Amino acid sequence: MELISSLSEVLMIIAFAGATGIWSSLWLGAGKKWLKIKLSVCGVITLITVLLFFNTPFMTFVYLVKENYLISYLILSVVSYCMAVTVWEPLEWGLGKRLFDGPSNRKKNSMEDVGEELRKDWEELKKGWKSNGSGRQEPKIGDRNLSEDLMDAGQAYIAKSQLMTPSEQLAYRVIENKYKDRFFIFSQVRVVDIIKPNESYYSKGSREFNSLFRQLSQWHFDFVLCYRDDFRICCVIELDDPSHQHTARQKRDRILNRACEVAGVRLERMKINYSHKKIERA
Repeated sequence: MELISSLSEVLMIIAFAGATGIWSSLWLGAGKKWLKIKLSVCGVITLITVLLFFNTPFMTFVYLVKENYLISYLILSVVSYCMAVTVWEPLEWGLGKRLFDGPSNRKKNSMEDVGEELRKDWEELKKGWKSNGSGRQEPKIGDRNLSEDLMDAGQAYIAKSQLMTPSEQLAYRVIENKYKDRFFIFSQVRVVDIIKPNESYYSKGSREFNSLFRQLSQWHFDFVLCYRDDFRICCVIELDDPSHQHTARQKRDRILNRACEVAGVRLERMKINYSHKKIERA
């Protein structure tokens, strides 16, 4: 009976320490900062613990835990934390994009997009309040607007010297050389001229329709290939440059990829080495 009582106490301590360590690892969360150092330290501690456990007689282990409750609890909590970190964080950061990019992450991304739209609406509303507070009325249909006044003042607009940058010209010539016999090639086409909100589901002018339209309205496809016989769209082409490594651009690429997938538009990407002015992937 005494042995059973000792085992029960030891198992209770192990359970509480294990829960404490796992809870600590989840509460602290995975982080890229110091990740390599943390994984190395936790991995070494985990390995040493496993080796000691398998090389220590079971009754000796029970005795040590029973005689030193508090110290055993603290040590086992640290060990369980190290084990949780060693197992979980590589999965979350190394394989997380494939293994854990589920509905929760998609919901998070959707909520971020909704938040961005709400911020835009709030900024527009504040501008309206400032305008009304200044005593100037918003122009009505048929009235002159601010842009007309600025044009009358002179030097409101200037013309761009070229439609495409040198790198875009290089990509255009590569595409033209290969596909000009089959396709018309258009450059700098608005995304909303190729993809539009589905009016069968969202009525034009509704909040959902406007949100979907505004999401794509400021973006352009670098190139669009259309069949020469009937102008059907074959595919759209995006040029990937170093700016695609930035967080904001990666978000744009994610949304644009998804929009093309949902609309059934074929999206191809070309990679250009801008420093050497050559195509690396076509």
